[in-house]
Order: sequence, then C-alpha cells, then structure tokens
Amino acid sequence: MDRRFFAALVEGSREALERILADDFVLIDVMSGGEVPRAQLLDLVASRQLEFTAIDPAEVRVRPYGTTAVITGRTEMAGRFGGVPFVARSRYTHVFVEQEGGWRLVAAQGTQIAPESTIALLANVDVDDLERAIEFYRRLGLRPGRRLFAGAVAEMLGGSSPIYLLARPAGSPATGDGSASRDYRRHWTPVHLDFVVDDLEGAVGRARAAGARIEGDIQSHPWGRMVTLSDPFGHGVCLLQFVGRGYDEVATGSD
Repeated sequence: MDRRFFAALVEGSREALERILADDFVLIDVMSGGEVPRAQLLDLVASRQLEFTAIDPAEVRVRPYGTTAVITGRTEMAGRFGGVPFVARSRYTHVFVEQEGGWRLVAAQGTQIAPESTIALLANVDVDDLERAIEFYRRLGLRPGRRLFAGAVAEMLGGSSPIYLLARPAGSPATGDGSASRDYRRHWTPVHLDFVVDDLEGAVGRARAAGARIEGDIQSHPWGRMVTLSDPFGHGVCLLQFVGRGYDEVATGSD
C-alpha cells in the first residue's frame, strides 16, 4: 500500500494519487508540521511545485485492524519545493481504510529525524538603528524573536538559521585591536546574506519600501533570477527566486 503512494509521488502522477487518497485525506507535513489537505497535495504535485526525486522506505511495519491498517516506517526523501532542493529523513505513520473494494490512505504523519551531527550556523549583522533593522528584515519575511543583552541584540527567526541584529554605533571599534571602525555607508564584504523568495518582484518592492537601495536590474540565470541590493546599513543582500531544479541546474557533482 505504502509503496504505491510513494511511487505516485515520485512519478508526479495526479491520477494515481487520486485513486490512493481518500476524499478526506490529510497530510501533516514533515518539514513544517502544517496540515495539507488532499486537494492541496494533488495541486502541488500536478503543478510540479512539489517534486520528489527519491523516496526510500525502510523498517516498514503493517498492523491490520479489520478494515483499517496502520503502517509505520522510516524514509529518506529528496526532491524540490518551489525549485529549492530538500532532503529529509523521517519516521512516518500512514493510516489506510478499506473503501469501495480497495485500500485508501486517509492520514499521513511525518516526523523529521534530526541529523546525527550538524553545525549550528548563526548570522550576526551590525546595525546603527535596531528598530529600523528589525522592520527591514521583517519586510523580507523574518519575524522578531527574543531581545538579548539588555535589548541591544534582536533575534530574527523564520529563516533556515537565526539572524541576530546587533546595535553598534557608527564609528565604534569593529576589531579587537581598534584598527577598524564601523561605517554604515555602502561597503563591500566577502560575506553577504541571500534571501530565497517565491515572488522576486514583490520582495524587491517590500525591500525598497523599507529602505533598501536596489543595485541593478533583475538578472536571469539557468537556476533562477536574482537582484542585488544594499540594506539601510550599507550591507549587501541578494534576493533569489529559484526556477526549475534550482541550483541542481548548474551542479557538477559532489564529493
């Protein structure tokens, strides 16, 4: 039963999924924990907004209860959502019910398995106006978290890693030996932030309204589109919108 469901997802077959999913089917998304009803999942798969390149089940256990069957197992999945590649390892529970002479999936729940070892990455951004910085990065899709260090640091959440905005006045020492000072005029650094968005023009409009300076036209590439800008504090930022297979379009392999 499970294998038919996984095969339909990898094939991107709306017709097969319509036969497998019960009318009141609901999926609890393994990545976000949100509810995905039947119609939404069918649309995501049919439009290729959600694509699976591989789903490998393991440790599958089927427990029948008359006209109901509960299946638990583990999967390793790879695919793209909105052109952005993802990989997930999960434990899952599927509930099938016998209907109209066949087994149909009524509920699917996934719980992501934490990687065995990860490096936690945090991004720190110096600013000279903390409230303005919070509003700017909120316009880019982040949300305020905690205030730290007597209010001098603002945590911004909603991205793949948290960003910490540090209130540091212009002219204050930027290095331990005092050889450089902070300057919030436009400057170049070898490290910058990229924000992946679904609507590039909309994101550009919000960034501009919040004080960004747009630095050139939107550029098109095989992997998607991008625009460069500077935030109100002189830091370089890029907005990216992936298309097709995203960075997979230009991947040359991995070690």
